[in-house]
Amino acid sequence: ETYSLSVPCGVQGMAIPLPGSLAQTDDLGAVIAHALLSLQHWEQLRPRLAGHCLVDELDDDLCVAHCPERPIDFASIDGEESVIRIAVQAPDGTRWQVEALAPLRFHLLRHLAFGNDANFCEMLRRCRPHSTSGGKSKGAFWKSECGQLMLKEVRAAEASHLASKAGPFAVRLAEALRGEPSLLCEVFGLFRVGRLGKRPSTRTIIIMRNLLNGITDDWQIFDIKGAAHRNMPPAPSADPEASTAPSSPSAVKWDGGFVETF
Repeated sequence: ETYSLSVPCGVQGMAIPLPGSLAQTDDLGAVIAHALLSLQHWEQLRPRLAGHCLVDELDDDLCVAHCPERPIDFASIDGEESVIRIAVQAPDGTRWQVEALAPLRFHLLRHLAFGNDANFCEMLRRCRPHSTSGGKSKGAFWKSECGQLMLKEVRAAEASHLASKAGPFAVRLAEALRGEPSLLCEVFGLFRVGRLGKRPSTRTIIIMRNLLNGITDDWQIFDIKGAAHRNMPPAPSADPEASTAPSSPSAVKWDGGFVETF
């Protein structure tokens, strides 16, 4: 699939190319990355960055510099943040809207993890649908071309809960990014991505670290659910080849399997 540069330039003259046929390619990573580097996003985010990023010391129109040496005080960000909405016009004529939830907190977390949003969007700009097995939600997944990021479709209720808890969640993730021990999977963004037009549709997406990047079969993998009686995820009966045998080291085990192992 050819990614077209016939898109509006974003801040500092940068722009993320979009698939020539976005409606068919379904690369939501490219859509989100394009939105994050857009002038629309920056104009709405910039006023919120006072006291957190080097905005006043930059001549640029994008927070592309690393954060200052002083620690970012996530606890000082008050209350639930308002959503930032960005319109995206694709080369194939389709219109999209990206909504960034808790935009300031996740922007600052990306600063800590990747240095700046430009680095993050470089990793996110090409994603492919990713097949999984054993899950209950049936939500779609995408994996970045570099392998380091995963996009997961979540229910609207889950997204609302995460957005409402974004304050303490960001504080804890920031501690982990600074070296504190943590079992939390790193999350770097929460978005609603909607396709507009005659057949509108909306997906709610979280972007997180791909914990399995570089993992081989000699690792034991556990998905802790908070319910000790759960041992193994159910194998999908419709496609037995998609499941992994319980005896295999690469099988994903739940809480009971963790307790039995350790």
